[in-house]
Amino acid sequence: MTKFSPPAIHNNNSIYKVEDILVLHELNKRPTYVNDPLETFSGHTHSIDSFKARDIFLDFVQVVSKLQENKLIRENLPREILKHLTVVEMKSILKAISKPVKGTRDVVINRIETHASDEDIRNNTDKRCFVLTELGLEVGTSTLNQTTFLRAAFR
Repeated sequence: MTKFSPPAIHNNNSIYKVEDILVLHELNKRPTYVNDPLETFSGHTHSIDSFKARDIFLDFVQVVSKLQENKLIRENLPREILKHLTVVEMKSILKAISKPVKGTRDVVINRIETHASDEDIRNNTDKRCFVLTELGLEVGTSTLNQTTFLRAAFR
């Protein structure tokens, strides 16, 4: 088997490789820990083997680092993490700020958004994930059709 070297995609005088777009797509699809870019909140792993199984050879962590440098992704803001927390994790934030913990997921999220500061959220959860920037979303969206075509072509 030969190593797949993704072709470059030209977009607004910038060059992105298919691997960049694939990783952007993965990060957008699954909340991924900042301190361990191979692990997702749901327990899924962005393993090298999962990409090898699709005949794509890339260094996920290296691509994530490059995407950060190019400002296509960033670390989440405290309120952006709420939708990815479990109810138990959100209730611990409410307990820390002495607010009622009962209610549905939506009620709990609303209560945190109303009463908790960014610092309260940051201090009561250790989860941090990558978020696509506006540029990252633009690049991902504008090249999605090209990437889908190229992925199919190299299978």
